[in-house]
Amino acid sequence: MESTKIPIRVGVVGVGYLGAFHVQKFSNHEDVLVVGVADTNSAKAAEISNKYSVRHFSDYEELLREVDAISIATPSVTHFGIAKEAIMAGKDILVEKPMTLNLAEAEELVALAEAKQKIIHVGHLERFNAALIAARSRLTRPLFIESHRLGPYTPRHAPTDVIFDLMIHDIDLILSFKLGDVVSIDSVGVPVITQEIDIANARLKFSSGCIANLTASRVSTTRTRKLRIFQPDGYASIDFQSQEVNLLTRVPAKGPGLLPSIEAQSLEIVRSDSLEREIGVFVEAVQSRIPGEGCGKEAIEAIRLSSRIRDQMNHSLIEVNPNLAKEFSRYNAEFGGLI
Repeated sequence: MESTKIPIRVGVVGVGYLGAFHVQKFSNHEDVLVVGVADTNSAKAAEISNKYSVRHFSDYEELLREVDAISIATPSVTHFGIAKEAIMAGKDILVEKPMTLNLAEAEELVALAEAKQKIIHVGHLERFNAALIAARSRLTRPLFIESHRLGPYTPRHAPTDVIFDLMIHDIDLILSFKLGDVVSIDSVGVPVITQEIDIANARLKFSSGCIANLTASRVSTTRTRKLRIFQPDGYASIDFQSQEVNLLTRVPAKGPGLLPSIEAQSLEIVRSDSLEREIGVFVEAVQSRIPGEGCGKEAIEAIRLSSRIRDQMNHSLIEVNPNLAKEFSRYNAEFGGLI
């Protein structure tokens, strides 16, 4: 049955690697009419425009006049300016993560959206991963969390450091577990390929007593997206790439003098498209006028903690001679891309 709702007119600003997927998912949504796209790369914009039969705008300001909402998938350094202009123009926005590159700008955007009564959602994609959704109800009392988010460097990472580029995904997820305040941070970072931090580790202690150990790298030869959560009665391993969840659960001893046993289980998961789900939640928020999962207020907290980690990291920054980058890559390959 076709939707009887008035379609939301959407425009996509930035149609590179991520933006092209945004156009695809919005085009597939029954309650959305994709009006057009805007990108500084006119050839790429024309390609996407022709592929999805939408208009091509040479300037995003012109696009703003034609839509109800926009999706911003431009380089991170441009997010604040475009988002602010869109909100001032009365548009709801979905902006790729990170929302901004500093806390002050993030707070300004969210305050402006509230004042203008506009929806602002941020693309923290892993919140919508089928594996995490399936595992959430099992995460009752995390005591230790370990995350690994590793991959090779690509030019689209520039000019952001690995904390705001990759680690922020896991920071956002861990904050969503409601573990209390962060009472201590120990972190270290290394610039290897760029002038920014390319590999980082942060150890966070929460007021609940939980410890989270996060590692993010964009100088790895293999791509890894995993989260492990240890609890009093067991352990959960979430693989975001394969959308798999493996559980190890302690089973009480069956008699006096016997030890507890461990039961292994793989959750049955109906795999789904995380971006499609994220965009669906944004559309629902625009229709209902109620912010949903991944809203700007939640994203602020991820930026707040990311900023604290980066500030502390800058005080203990390990400098690496650029000439050592190739040697680092060789060792990384030798050890299976785990660095």
